[in-house]
Amino acid sequence: MSELIKSGAVADVTRGSNLAYMLQDNDLFLLTGYKVIKSQRQKGFVNCAKVLHNGKIKLVYFTEHHKSLLSVLPSLNGDGFLSVLINLLNAVIGIRNNGFLVCQNLDLTFDRIFVDPNTLAVSLIYLPLKKPVVELSMFENELRTGLIKLITATPSLGETQANYICTDLSNGALSLDELYRRFRSRRTKGDSTTQAPITNNGSPLDGVSNSEFSVQPELIFSSLNAPMPIAFNIKKEEFVIGSHPNNVDGVITFNRAISRTHCKIMYLDQRYYIVDLNSANGTFINKLRIPSGQRHPLKNGDVVRLANSDFMIQI
Repeated sequence: MSELIKSGAVADVTRGSNLAYMLQDNDLFLLTGYKVIKSQRQKGFVNCAKVLHNGKIKLVYFTEHHKSLLSVLPSLNGDGFLSVLINLLNAVIGIRNNGFLVCQNLDLTFDRIFVDPNTLAVSLIYLPLKKPVVELSMFENELRTGLIKLITATPSLGETQANYICTDLSNGALSLDELYRRFRSRRTKGDSTTQAPITNNGSPLDGVSNSEFSVQPELIFSSLNAPMPIAFNIKKEEFVIGSHPNNVDGVITFNRAISRTHCKIMYLDQRYYIVDLNSANGTFINKLRIPSGQRHPLKNGDVVRLANSDFMIQI
């Protein structure tokens, strides 16, 4: 049972193949958080719906066609598990850094963490609550200790890889960010060959190798509070965003407060940046306004505000 359930703020009321949670107090529900996970359901969140049951809010998660980490685990070796772990930490860190979500509202039960067996991408159960009902330190401890128990109970992961991962997870001096970097570095160095995602016919997926990627990753710039859905899939060195269709790559016309050429997203030295192009109403990252003309790094989970419209960054 996860710490989230132990807190008593939500109850597990699952019946059948889809997961369900009941809020003990309807005032706990956060509409903004619900909209975020609904808009980002193709990128790391399990799709859900809010319904009323005897006057209480119930959140139903459509997991029928997902495969849990526990069900995928027997088919993974140590290298494949390392890739899943990297993806899991990246997702948790992205949620923690998001201006609208808190990672403590994740259900970390391993049969409720879902993995695509072909790509090893991770999808998570997030409960949109107004405030965390679990302390961050308790959440991180649950994540670390749970992973250690899972690894030690799975001989197929290999002793060397398992010992390395468990040693780092046990080191409280290492933050989640440091763990993520160490695990990525180990995969990159090629101490052991990372399991390449495969197709159903057993061949590697196109563009996926057994070593770390060096190609430019795609950045998705998607609306959070717009009257119409907007999503720019960016994979070029410079991508200009604004309201004038003749001057920009990504056009936003629903908000007159957004300038004709408002900002640009750059890819430089294997990293994405955003630059405000002297816009009238400013560019903000996680609610902080950035100076015009200066590069500011972007990371997964950042919320960018153009004037008074918010957009999610996914890398």
